Amino acid sequence: MFVLAFAPAVALKQPVPQEQLPPPALPEGVTETLEQVFSALAPPPPMFHIIPKNGFLCMEGTQDYLQNEVLVRLQKSNMQTGWMTSKVEEGTCDSASYWEGPNPDECFPESTRWMDMKHIHEAEAMEMSFVKEYNAQHPELIRKAEHAVVDCMAAPMFHMFPKNSTWCYEGTRDDLLASLKRLKKSNMQTGWQTSFPVPGACTSGSHVTGPYTDDCWPKLSIWMDMKGNQKLSDNDAFNHMVGMDLDYVHEYNAQRPTEPNATEPEVDCLGEGWVTAHQHEQKGVDIEGVGNPGDIYGRGWHNITRDTQPDIFHDHWAR
Repeated sequence: MFVLAFAPAVALKQPVPQEQLPPPALPEGVTETLEQVFSALAPPPPMFHIIPKNGFLCMEGTQDYLQNEVLVRLQKSNMQTGWMTSKVEEGTCDSASYWEGPNPDECFPESTRWMDMKHIHEAEAMEMSFVKEYNAQHPELIRKAEHAVVDCMAAPMFHMFPKNSTWCYEGTRDDLLASLKRLKKSNMQTGWQTSFPVPGACTSGSHVTGPYTDDCWPKLSIWMDMKGNQKLSDNDAFNHMVGMDLDYVHEYNAQRPTEPNATEPEVDCLGEGWVTAHQHEQKGVDIEGVGNPGDIYGRGWHNITRDTQPDIFHDHWAR
């Protein structure tokens, strides 16, 4: 007689539901998962566009900006005849068959301009046709406008300055960042490593003398801080700025003892660039009275606030 013996049944382990699984451990120092990071990023707002009559261009931006700023101001301008029937429509300019773009719009910096290939070279003429229509509708005007007059929206101003300095650069955030990127790659980088654009104008602090222009950064303006030395002349202010730049070059040289020493600033300018006094001398430019040609270099400074007096920066340094 045989007796069949059976091993006791082994209970099968049930899989743990997915929602009950503990989250995977994060690497040391990491406090957020990728899902948390991406979920916190707001999606870009949908784009809208407006088109004037005759359809020579398209302006693209957010619905609120186009409806409550751009279109309102255009309909109050002397180009209003071209925009009175325009409506803010959903979609990009590209989706409306305007392929040449995006191009910046200096009047409305938060929008972009797009052209169709048919009118790509006719924008100015088309805008002037609206101005002429406006003039014809207003015979009471004693002096007819010869160009577009629009209440533009200026881009917000930012400013930045190097370490231990008495001058300040002012411009849009994008223009300052473009210049700062190049300054940090130049042989003056030691003066700009901790600099960054700050909201507001230079005059919001103690930099109240200016503005001056700089050929290296044509979209920026320069303001000087004369605090504690109100009698500092323009020439002394300029030489002080030159001296600070050379200090940064000397610091750069000290950090690279095995490399040949630089004798003057070298930077990839966005404008005409900086010109050494020696180069001016070769061109026959009078540099008498501005220092040793081997030590002083020119920025192409021009003080745009003075219209009647000779400008020492323009006389000696402008191209």
